[in-house]
Amino acid sequence: MEGRSFLRGEIHPNGSDGDECLTLDAVLNKVLSDNPELGEREALRDNGTAITFAELNRKATELAKRLARVVESLPPPEGDKIVAVNLFPDTELIVSLLAIFKIGAAYLPLDPTFPADRVSHILQDAQPILLLTAGSILQATAFASVVVELNVPVFDLEDKDSSEASITFKEEKRGNETAPHVRNVLAAVLYTSGSTGVPKGVRLEHATILHRLNWQWRTFPFHSAEVGCFKTALTFVDSMAEIWAPLLIGQPVEVVSKPVIQDAQRFIDLLDRCKITRLVLVPSLLKAMLTLLKSRARKTDESLPYAGNGHYPLKHLKMWVCSGEILTGELLLEFYDCFPAGTVISNYYGSTELMGDVTYATFKSREDVLASFIDDKIPIGKPMDNCAIYLLDASKELVDNGEIGELYVAGSHLCSGYVRNREMERFSKNHVDNTPGYDVMFRTGDYGRIINGQLYYFGRADSQVKIRGHRVDLSEINAAIEWNKLVSTCVVLSYKAGEPEQEIVAFIIPVQKETTVEIIKERMKDKLLSYMMPKFVVIDELPLLVNGKVDRQKLMQIYADQLHKQNGATNYPTIWDGNEFSREERALLKTVHSIIGTSSGRAVQLSDNFFEIGGNSLNAVNVITKLKDQGFHIDLTEFLGASQLKDLVPEL
Repeated sequence: MEGRSFLRGEIHPNGSDGDECLTLDAVLNKVLSDNPELGEREALRDNGTAITFAELNRKATELAKRLARVVESLPPPEGDKIVAVNLFPDTELIVSLLAIFKIGAAYLPLDPTFPADRVSHILQDAQPILLLTAGSILQATAFASVVVELNVPVFDLEDKDSSEASITFKEEKRGNETAPHVRNVLAAVLYTSGSTGVPKGVRLEHATILHRLNWQWRTFPFHSAEVGCFKTALTFVDSMAEIWAPLLIGQPVEVVSKPVIQDAQRFIDLLDRCKITRLVLVPSLLKAMLTLLKSRARKTDESLPYAGNGHYPLKHLKMWVCSGEILTGELLLEFYDCFPAGTVISNYYGSTELMGDVTYATFKSREDVLASFIDDKIPIGKPMDNCAIYLLDASKELVDNGEIGELYVAGSHLCSGYVRNREMERFSKNHVDNTPGYDVMFRTGDYGRIINGQLYYFGRADSQVKIRGHRVDLSEINAAIEWNKLVSTCVVLSYKAGEPEQEIVAFIIPVQKETTVEIIKERMKDKLLSYMMPKFVVIDELPLLVNGKVDRQKLMQIYADQLHKQNGATNYPTIWDGNEFSREERALLKTVHSIIGTSSGRAVQLSDNFFEIGGNSLNAVNVITKLKDQGFHIDLTEFLGASQLKDLVPEL
């Protein structure tokens, strides 16, 4: 393998103190047993309330007893013992996860915002034995009827009657079993986009999660006064480290609600108020936060970067981690425009199949960032412990040093495949490395290049992209649009993939000319998650190359021309200059248009909903910042809560 492109992380014994057999709940039990005083310390903080580690474990054990009683009355599962979870992020959610582990089951998160069709597929695919939820939450979802139709047993946390009748409960004793058996104990099933257009369930075992956590504890050890932050949706793999990395070593976790996450200003205030020391976030959220901090500094005449002494916003936040999207060097430099040298920010790379992360690069100053630049790119780093990466050519052989190759991964972070063994061709025998522990390798679908011992990202080999940290397969969107029978032709592409301006664009030819984009979008609401909803572009015919394939570059040019026409070469901004618009209305409409334009080929209107014309909570920050520069001030929460743009005018 000499002279070929591969990297291997440091080799460490599996597990901690030899306890490679422990599951997550068993690790917590051991920590509490070894440190009795820990029981009285705060474990979870949620909106001003808190519970101790002893209370967390007691509540989880009590819930586990109730769950066990119900599970014992159900037919035994033919495959994995899975409990679906449909709850909002709060203390009760984490108690529920721990209780599920205590009965020897794995959790399957179902976000309350999921469309009915997606949940129908997941429930039929994973076959959970039970759905753990709150009745009020379930009834407000789009999939409540699906649960009934599929006859999925429901455990309602709001139904106190289910706690009646005491039963004998014995926690699963897996800590002393042999390692091979325990490595097969499933912890969670997370559904992600599939290359066939069908979501697939990634199987993550306790041992795999603990490998990832042990690397984190070794590489970035926690200190006594640290506070973690659980803010990522449970359906996203990064939530695992957010919850369990602090808790399993006795550090408290602040639970952040979804409305706070959607408001960057409120989120910054919470991080500051709660003295959060570590944060995992997607680069687009980092960009929104930096924009707000710069705006605040201009308003208060503070100099940037903030001084290393005295109090400044987010002073306690010393460990930043970017994951889920491409982190640019430009954004890193902007980070150090705001924060002093010594503040750590890391760039993680991975996927759900790799327990979230497999490589990392860490920066401590502006100089670190500049020194890492290669072809205007920053590295995604080196492998984590007990992991290896290989760059292969089309013949599945290692490429020479410095060449670009397709990225394969082996080692302790690999999942145990997909539910029902879907797409198992992505897992193969490691034919390039016979090192023990690296016998299976996973095809990521990404391209990379190794330079000076660091891995650099060079795009994807298939149709999958990252949108706000979520992996999205464009073929899944394509299949959903074609399903509704309203279009005869559809091609879904990613415009400016990986860049801050990235957008999913669907080029369509409607079956009937009378079918509008608004009609198609309305039909799509039950099929696609909100972050998967594309911009629609109606075309008369599909441009083709001489070989008969779709001319994707031509389609991209069509969209680029449309954006240019909307944002620069049209008279849209001037139509608001008439006397029928007030000064505030003109400023609002022009500013919104300058940030997001419009995908419908018309001017932004006061009757528009910001989100329905392509806005989101992140570019809302840019709108507010530009309005402030013009002398108009509005709170971000009020902006996000407005049903129509005209509702914002009195607030300006």
